[in-house]
Amino acid sequence: MAEDLQLEIQSNIYAADWSSLERIAEFLKVGIEGKSKLFVAKLIVQQLEEGIGKLKEAEVVPYLEGVKKLLTEKPSSGIKEEGKSGKIVQSDSKPPTVAKEDSVQKLLATSALRRQFKISGQIGEPEQKDKISFSSLARQIQTGLAQGYAENEIVDGVIRSITPGMVLRSYLETYKDLTLDRLKKILRSHYGAKNTSELYQTLASLCQSPKESPQVFLMNALDLRQQILFACSEGDDDTSLQYDSGHVQRLFLQTVETGLQDESIRAKIRPFLKDPNVSDEVLMQQMSMATSAEKERDKKLRNNSKTKPPALSVSAVSSDDSPKGKEENKKNTPQNDLLTAISAIKSEVEALKSEVRKKSTDQSVPHGKWPERRRPPLCSSCLENKKEYCNHCFKCGSDSHFATGCRKQLNRNRLLPRDGKQS
Repeated sequence: MAEDLQLEIQSNIYAADWSSLERIAEFLKVGIEGKSKLFVAKLIVQQLEEGIGKLKEAEVVPYLEGVKKLLTEKPSSGIKEEGKSGKIVQSDSKPPTVAKEDSVQKLLATSALRRQFKISGQIGEPEQKDKISFSSLARQIQTGLAQGYAENEIVDGVIRSITPGMVLRSYLETYKDLTLDRLKKILRSHYGAKNTSELYQTLASLCQSPKESPQVFLMNALDLRQQILFACSEGDDDTSLQYDSGHVQRLFLQTVETGLQDESIRAKIRPFLKDPNVSDEVLMQQMSMATSAEKERDKKLRNNSKTKPPALSVSAVSSDDSPKGKEENKKNTPQNDLLTAISAIKSEVEALKSEVRKKSTDQSVPHGKWPERRRPPLCSSCLENKKEYCNHCFKCGSDSHFATGCRKQLNRNRLLPRDGKQS
């Protein structure tokens, strides 16, 4: 049934007049300006097939019936009727075009086939990079308002896009009479979004980091500029300052000029930064060209330094090509001189080592023998008894002291008395 109904609608689209095509094109959001009738019909059929592919099986037939009703509906036109007084009066006070637009908008608003407002992406924690950002969320809300969605529909769509299980979703689902403005303020606090003053200060102090390329630095500056302009146009925060777009553009250009690290790239792109009306595409293109040229220049300089030929001396140039002359040229090079000095030092070190080894060999003990340790002196008694160890004073034979403090030795070596008498 769905296929037959779809074929019938497609045939009616190709056979419809221009006014019917305009209504169905407006319903399916197909641009018809400057296009022929046949091309518009093809676009409508293509859009219809894409819309059917996104629906569930149970929703296809109601959707096609609504499209068929919209296609075959005759808009109320301003038909002139003759009244009792004989004058021709307008049956509809509105012009035909206004009446047609009102009927289409009314059908779109009351049709059960109208899709719910949905947010592309999910709202998560502020630090989650795979979730939707606040600026993208605010932009989708503005798009929904421009498409004619009511505020309560947008509020419901935003709440449905919050990750299940979050406290924020539970809080908003139980909030009664939640307006769109209040929802945006709550989401701004949840994301911790910066106001225009903070974004302005961030843009003013932005500079290129050592690991950041010039293109990435330019994109970060462009992103900050757009966030400032978007926050100023949104005007949700009453405490934030409002900045003029021209002033923000001049600050952006100054930040890019003063924040670049490479002087050569800055010199190439500086003429474009002096123009306040320069487009973003021109800046991106010129930045890419300047960066590519600088990379190519650095590459050439590195290759040139690696392949630099050694300097030739006058003697090398004037020498002949004989083997003897080549050997002399090799000997005269600084590298050969250095090698010669190193070999001489090595030979001297080896000579010193051999001399040290020779002396140590002469004074060394034969293999398997150790020198006899000097035995302490023995007293006369121990010598007679042929003892190997003695703990007596070897001068007097006493065991109460050692020879160092022996009184007998001291008395033997004492000085003569100084009493004036001669012995």
